[in-house]
Amino acid sequence: MTGRVVALVVVIAATGMARAEEPAAVPPAAAPGLDAPRGGPVVVDPVAPVIAPSPGDGLTTDVFQEEPNLDLHWKLLNIPERVVELAFAPVGLLVAVVEDKRLDKRVKELISFWDGRIKLQPRFKLAFGDGLGLGIRAKGKSKTTRRTESKLGFVYRLDGDYEIDGELEQPFGSLNDRVVRVNGDIEVDKNERFYGLGGGSTEDTRRVLRSDHQLVDVSMDLQPKDWYDYAGRAAVGLYRQTLAPGTSASTPAVGAMVDDPAGVPPGFGTTITYATAYLSGHYDTRDTFGRPSRGLVADISADAKFSLQDADLAGIRFKASARWYLPILPEARALSLAAGGSAALPLYPGATIPLETLALLGREQHLRGYDRARFRDKYAFWGAIEYRFPIYEYLNTDVGLDPYVFAEAGTTFGIDALQLDRMRWSAGGGLRLAHETTLVIDSFLAYSPEGIQIIFGGEADF
Repeated sequence: MTGRVVALVVVIAATGMARAEEPAAVPPAAAPGLDAPRGGPVVVDPVAPVIAPSPGDGLTTDVFQEEPNLDLHWKLLNIPERVVELAFAPVGLLVAVVEDKRLDKRVKELISFWDGRIKLQPRFKLAFGDGLGLGIRAKGKSKTTRRTESKLGFVYRLDGDYEIDGELEQPFGSLNDRVVRVNGDIEVDKNERFYGLGGGSTEDTRRVLRSDHQLVDVSMDLQPKDWYDYAGRAAVGLYRQTLAPGTSASTPAVGAMVDDPAGVPPGFGTTITYATAYLSGHYDTRDTFGRPSRGLVADISADAKFSLQDADLAGIRFKASARWYLPILPEARALSLAAGGSAALPLYPGATIPLETLALLGREQHLRGYDRARFRDKYAFWGAIEYRFPIYEYLNTDVGLDPYVFAEAGTTFGIDALQLDRMRWSAGGGLRLAHETTLVIDSFLAYSPEGIQIIFGGEADF
């Protein structure tokens, strides 16, 4: 036992002596040009080469040189975004409540009936010259294999004018799912603004015209179901119109003065029924319908009216237009360029062109800074530029607010001679509420030499 203990002590002592003789660990030397490991000495290798930058290699310079700012044009395009964001900052509180309480779903449930087969759509419009209009549209869709869809709407304006419209759509499988539509429309407008005929009309010739009409037509799609970029429509129908002196407390009525410089429109003072025919073609490569950022949309159409009572009233209007969308910044910021023209001709020699067949420019016809249908003549052409940018996206629904700024110009001629000093222009900005598939609300403020036009309105399709 004593011998084993002595042997163990000898082994332990020999192991300690061996460890004491081991050299101390030296931290690895740092590579040339790099810091040494933490806690160790810096070791410099005198043999290691020093790599110097080659003259003119473009990587380093003796003096710091700031890069030139090449983003000035993008920053200028961002200025309208910043202004709009500040202006609509208070709306953020309302939006936060809608998102938190999910009021969008509650409203959708409130206006839907019969398992969603019938939906109500609010309609509203506030416009200079037209006043405030409120209404509603009922939209029904059959869940049977026939896929029939119907719409019935009504709008009442505070000045007593009103409009009723309806539509019935039916796709036919035997026609490769082409859609046949039956449309009807009734409108009473007792104070439509009328400035006379010709591109040279002035503000002094503003009068009020009563224009009541009833319309019914049947149309059919020309394109089959599997055509995506091309579309077309053909329609025939009847159009009944009554033109009479309007009613206004501040503006003279059409025909109320002898030798009135504004004159009277064709068919004034009587009720005329027209046979109508319409043919259109459509080309569309936009990435979305409601919020496009790239692509081209082009339209061409011919619209003819022939009086069934007065053979002298008969005309046809040709119209062509195109709009090109260019993505210039990320996140759906887009620039659009538009151009178009129209020409109204007698349907045969000696005929007079009906009032509703003339070429038009105005608030709803490519010049947003002027009255609706401000200029009426035989020929018209126009152009526009518009920049649109998003400021808000609602959750993940693809619904958002898109402000925009625009400038446009155009003129009419034929009855009056074409003159460059009669080139009309307008500019302004607006705000759209849209989904990728549809435009819900479009409001704008536009300025022209004749004043300011403000539109706030829409037709929400939930």
